[in-house]
Amino acid sequence: MRFRARMTNAKNVATLTNIVTVFQKACNFKQTCLRITPSRLHFTVDEDSLSDSERIWIEVLQANLFESFAVQSLHPRSEVLLQFNLDHFARALRSASNCHDLVIKLAKKQNTPYLTFKIGTMSSTGMTRQIVQDVPVLVRPADDIDAIMPPDLPIPDVNIYMPDIKLLRNIVDRMKAIAQDITVRANMRGELELLVQSEIVTVKTCFNNLDNPLWRDNQTPTHPRPPGAFASAKISARKIAQFIGGACLGDSNNLLLSIGSRNVILFLLHDDLTLTFMLPILS
Repeated sequence: MRFRARMTNAKNVATLTNIVTVFQKACNFKQTCLRITPSRLHFTVDEDSLSDSERIWIEVLQANLFESFAVQSLHPRSEVLLQFNLDHFARALRSASNCHDLVIKLAKKQNTPYLTFKIGTMSSTGMTRQIVQDVPVLVRPADDIDAIMPPDLPIPDVNIYMPDIKLLRNIVDRMKAIAQDITVRANMRGELELLVQSEIVTVKTCFNNLDNPLWRDNQTPTHPRPPGAFASAKISARKIAQFIGGACLGDSNNLLLSIGSRNVILFLLHDDLTLTFMLPILS
């Protein structure tokens, strides 16, 4: 079993560090699974750690970040599944933020597997030095790989880009203090509503003129609705606030909301990296 990847572009290192930091804050889980395929990296949380149909994951196209990338295993698709402490992984990435050369490889020391970060830096005098950081990992059985794969995404009723993330965070944080649930309503005319209710107060915030992108591959719902018809879903206020709070730490302001019949899905889009959070609709 082998894995080795190299990055020589400091901007790409910063991009990966940024999205991993957002994932770290948004999911609030220590143990993370990394599924490595020949074309992609998938960071996710073991489904057993989540409630109901909640899922969260990052998908990274390796060709757009790494100068070299190789993975080899006995798995039929040459995939590897690792589990590790996300805090340790994120800390190692942050230490490489100003490097000119970063190599990440799977290694074994004293019969313990590690992800080894070899970080090449240059001092103000032009001297080069190498820093090595080891992140202990658990190599999961090949039989676990299919269970960790991201789920097939259903075609939603409504797709809509959300307003400025920092503005959204302030609104959602205030709503979270009023009620445990937030109702999100949106249509394909660029209209979005956020609603909370308690015994003594009802608060609704409305947005207009937002963009409605098409679904992947221009797919459409089986039973399309009129553009002005609202799709509505009630979701956990705490969980959406946690995700948006993490998203505020990143460089991207592209937050896409998809409302379906069973789930609400939030996509934080950053070039060729996508952070996806699937929330169950509450009854």
